[in-house]
Amino acid sequence: MNYDVSLWYSDRLLTAAEAEDVFGRLIEGDPTAAPGFPGVAAFFRELTSRYPPLEDCPAEAIGDYPWAAGPTANARLVSVSIRFAHLEEIYPALIELAAKHDLVMFDPQIPDVIDPPRLAAMPRSRLIINDERAISNATDEQIAEALGSMKNDPDSFVIYELRDGTYFQAAIVKSNQYVVEYQVDNLDNHFQAFTTDLATLTTAFQEYARDDPAWRERYDWQKLEL
Repeated sequence: MNYDVSLWYSDRLLTAAEAEDVFGRLIEGDPTAAPGFPGVAAFFRELTSRYPPLEDCPAEAIGDYPWAAGPTANARLVSVSIRFAHLEEIYPALIELAAKHDLVMFDPQIPDVIDPPRLAAMPRSRLIINDERAISNATDEQIAEALGSMKNDPDSFVIYELRDGTYFQAAIVKSNQYVVEYQVDNLDNHFQAFTTDLATLTTAFQEYARDDPAWRERYDWQKLEL
């Protein structure tokens, strides 16, 4: 089996779902999916100088080669297919080179997006809607619209993320009942409450987004053991 990874330049933070969409558009040749960027070619040159493409491998050495195919690149996208036996060696090298050449790295197996330092340093306050759309610095109106659009569906939820591991989220658990959760840094600090009042939920989200501690007093929070 192979382990596939793709890399490109992004001027903004992407959710995994957004990255999957960008990747699909890049594969289809959509020039608007991501800009051409010199770091793509520089990344590819340095990667293939360390680990030459499969087509340059002598036939007798193919079994010991890290690549299942390629790698390949164009002006916008690098695609890599790694043999599982070499994943522990190649994966850290990809992260290192992606950081050096300012590329995002999309891992569809998890799925996950590994950001270069430029993006990792950006403020991570984002309103994430169904893991399909992310809004940076969301307004009160955008928060209200997102919460009002939730459906009674396992894939329908809204998250306000401050940074990795720290967020406020809500979903509908049944008709007219919402589950509300927040987490601080890691799963050891994860709390939950329930409400039937969308207006109060919206206000709590808006307070959380502007760092107003009043949201903590709106619910009877129960710590979850996860």
